[in-house]
Amino acid sequence: MMHARFAALKQMCFAVATTCGAYLARLWRHPRFARLRQSSVTAFLFCISLAQGALVLFLRLLSLLHLDLAARAGKVRLAALLRWPLRLRRLQIKPSWVLWGLAGFLLGGIIHILIVLSVPTAIPFTLYEQVARFGHDRSFNLLPPVLARTEPLLDLDPSMEHALCRFDLARGPVRLDVDLNAPYWSLAYFNERGQTLYSLNDSSAAREKLAMLILSEEQLSVLRENPPEELEDMIVVESDAQKGFVMLRAFVPHKAYAREISAGLRRATCTGFERPPSS
Repeated sequence: MMHARFAALKQMCFAVATTCGAYLARLWRHPRFARLRQSSVTAFLFCISLAQGALVLFLRLLSLLHLDLAARAGKVRLAALLRWPLRLRRLQIKPSWVLWGLAGFLLGGIIHILIVLSVPTAIPFTLYEQVARFGHDRSFNLLPPVLARTEPLLDLDPSMEHALCRFDLARGPVRLDVDLNAPYWSLAYFNERGQTLYSLNDSSAAREKLAMLILSEEQLSVLRENPPEELEDMIVVESDAQKGFVMLRAFVPHKAYAREISAGLRRATCTGFERPPSS
């Protein structure tokens, strides 16, 4: 009878492990994890975490089966479970087994915590490096449509069209010019980690055409020595971040407006800003 139950447990564990493994393998092949798969360290940690989860599942099922067999044999009662140190011999369980089991669960918890904490540091790229695949730097690149399971980036609104410009202020200031005819549009400036440093929309801009200048503190101090006339009509953003990107998005109320709004996003410029020659 006991051998039959252990055989059933073995089959159940094999079925659960196969199903979980197939699901995790399909999840691992998702395009969202394409850059993550390039890291051998991250893949190793993923396999370790998967093996740990399978081991914990097996131990829990084994403990449940042992309690079920003992209960059917009339060896387990609620009072016995509450006084388990005095009933170990009646259950034919050595105290060392319990200690080894507790040590295993404690070790598994420590390994799990270490893996979760080490995964972010093992990822070899930032969001700034991830958006490089959309096109050249210092130019607005139109992002692919936001569809289910094929989002170009996380947390994008499918009712919006998106354009992105990546830049490095070490190469000089960046000038943005936007002229969009859309019911709603917004622009956000992010650092290389994806944290928002500055944002505005069509209402806060209070003008039909937007001209923005992003530069560092040193570049701004140099520019103020000989400011151009157009500087008064521009939104000047002083940034401490050396690298970053700008996300421009526009609301598409209907498919009939999609072509016009996409053309407006392509007309937006993200170029360098040349300092006027000193007189």
